[in-house]
Amino acid sequence: MASLSIIIFIILISLTAGCKGERYEMKEDRQGRIIRLDRRTGEVTVLEGDSLIHIISPKDLGALAEAKSWPIESLSQLGGIIANLKTSWRKGQLYYLYSVSPASEKAKDFKEFNEAFKKDRLGDDYFTVYLYKGGFNMMELKIPLVSMTSLVDAEGKTTKLERNGAISLSVENYQAARTWDVTWSEGLAQLFQKPVKKESMGPALKSAAETTTPSATAVWSVQVNAFAREENASSLVKRIKNKGYDAFVVSPKIDGRTWYRVRVGQFATQKEAKQLLRILVEKEKYAKAIIARNDIYTRKTVTK
Repeated sequence: MASLSIIIFIILISLTAGCKGERYEMKEDRQGRIIRLDRRTGEVTVLEGDSLIHIISPKDLGALAEAKSWPIESLSQLGGIIANLKTSWRKGQLYYLYSVSPASEKAKDFKEFNEAFKKDRLGDDYFTVYLYKGGFNMMELKIPLVSMTSLVDAEGKTTKLERNGAISLSVENYQAARTWDVTWSEGLAQLFQKPVKKESMGPALKSAAETTTPSATAVWSVQVNAFAREENASSLVKRIKNKGYDAFVVSPKIDGRTWYRVRVGQFATQKEAKQLLRILVEKEKYAKAIIARNDIYTRKTVTK
């Protein structure tokens, strides 16, 4: 009944919203709450105690209920598989469909995808999905691998893993989210982990890639990724260290925000760093890797 009185009030006020006078018009509903209309913007707000509750228009509700497809994420560290996320919002609930699949339709990609995921169907590994506004986390969702449904082709080969469900999320947080990200557990990363053939790196490159003590002249490194959350950077550092590389974090502050950049190796020249860059891109599939200087930032140690 209270909701009906609010709706009736909105309709009545809409008919007179163009009239001159005070910016705000107030009315008390049957529950004793104050309904406030902003004549300039048309925004309707419920004042309940010390709280302001914004009323969402039917048009906005309809838009939020429509499925939103977020940009595809390429998970190069997991054999190049791709991750998809679709969401919608209704009545305080975020509804989601998360899936992972091979990066292409090549037989090799499907073979690696099947071999990796069939090993760990009953394990404790998981994905974690985030929604962000800038560097602020609006939502965090853990998706256990065992909870995902396998979609198979006519030959019984897995072509996709997916999970759908719903979690509680305020409309303010959902509307604020602008980007998304996904991380994964250590065990899941190891499904795709391949031994590093250090003999192919050469003595000088091998030594620099494995060094643990920074040198005054070793200013060049390879940056493989950057994160707004320190724990995401730390997780990636541990995975890279497990492969035998010297990985570390630098954390510059840019425009008031701290970024956590994951870097590998320390070299005196760009030429040496480029050799490692090629290995990390071609063998380890870190497609976003670039050459970077790390002498101006503070190195942060991440233990295994």
